[in-house]
Amino acid sequence: MIKRITALILTVCLLLSVSGCGFIMDQIETSKIETMVQESLGEYFDSKGSFDLNSKAKKKYDLSDLAEEQKVLGSYVLSKCSGFEIKETKVNDGRKSAQCTVEFYKVPDLSSIDILIATSDEYEDEIDSLKKKTVKISFKLVKNKNDEWIYSDLNKFFDTFVAPLKELCILDDEGNPLNITAAYIDAFYQESVWYDPLMGNPAEGDTLVSPVALVNYFYFKQPMVLTLTAVLMRDGDEVSRIEVNVNNSVVAKCDFDAGLTVGSSSFEAGSYTVAIMSGDITIAESADIRVR
Repeated sequence: MIKRITALILTVCLLLSVSGCGFIMDQIETSKIETMVQESLGEYFDSKGSFDLNSKAKKKYDLSDLAEEQKVLGSYVLSKCSGFEIKETKVNDGRKSAQCTVEFYKVPDLSSIDILIATSDEYEDEIDSLKKKTVKISFKLVKNKNDEWIYSDLNKFFDTFVAPLKELCILDDEGNPLNITAAYIDAFYQESVWYDPLMGNPAEGDTLVSPVALVNYFYFKQPMVLTLTAVLMRDGDEVSRIEVNVNNSVVAKCDFDAGLTVGSSSFEAGSYTVAIMSGDITIAESADIRVR
């Protein structure tokens, strides 16, 4: 009997020892996580967004389409926040993943911005007037190959603090766009028209016979100052692209000469379209025109 009792006591002690060791290990990992989160988010806010937070994430958030002027506006947004606090950290079984919940205070509610085309000063005034709110984000964390804690991704964070800025078109003091957005296109783009390259008039119908050039005019509702790229496609494949300068004009003329474009006296048969782009953003695309 004594042996059985002794064995039972030892078993209980062993279980308590293992359980206690696990608790201590969880606390060590929690401390590492919270240190990383505190330091990385702190540096991001202190630098007004210039710190590369993606360097601490397994999956990078795509910021490549954020215009420089939008980044500056993002810095202004961060300057209006009053800080953050880690509320809870949970280490999962195996200590290879975790969740860390953080609250961010007095965050301007960018989702309620009701102007999509404005100058930087006008946007700052708009941001100042926005309702401030507390934002709670639960970050998922994993360990990298160096056994260091990093964010699994930063989607929820950047969707809150950055994504809404991508919709904003920022104007210079003369009213010209510093970046092109869908809202700007909707506000000022009107239509596109195919022209007969020989007559210089709008084409009749949707077919041209052995044209020496393909010419399309994109019309705007007011004079614009833009540098665009026009891309000519045949049956879905790119044929050529040219630079088109719009200098205080209501039209962007896209003129593709057959000799210069395809090294021939005329374009071969097929269905053609042309799109105008600002950087990687497609502003508008023409209707199809058939060549035979």
